[in-house]
Amino acid sequence: MKEHLRLQKICQLGYRLQELGLMQLPSTGSTALATLHHLLSSYKVARVQGQNLEQTLQLLGRAVMVRHQLHAPFLSVDAVIDFFCRRFLVERSFSNRAAVRKNRSDNRVAA
Repeated sequence: MKEHLRLQKICQLGYRLQELGLMQLPSTGSTALATLHHLLSSYKVARVQGQNLEQTLQLLGRAVMVRHQLHAPFLSVDAVIDFFCRRFLVERSFSNRAAVRKNRSDNRVAA
């Protein structure tokens, strides 16, 4: 996956975490960076300054493997993002939100 797609998924994850009340998004600054900081602090991982996105996600992947006792040799960078997206139902949240709202309004009209 290209870096801009990774950042987009991380931003979606941040919006989902805000919906769930698990974090506040900054009024200014990067949503992706705030989300990464939140995930790293949740897993008690110190971010090393100067690391790129891939290195940061690899660090986070190792922490995920240790905490959840995964028996894979490693998590790829994309697998780390997918892990959190599945965990917090990001795809369901964003792709179905409009459909759910439409169904609710259609049900109200029909009733």
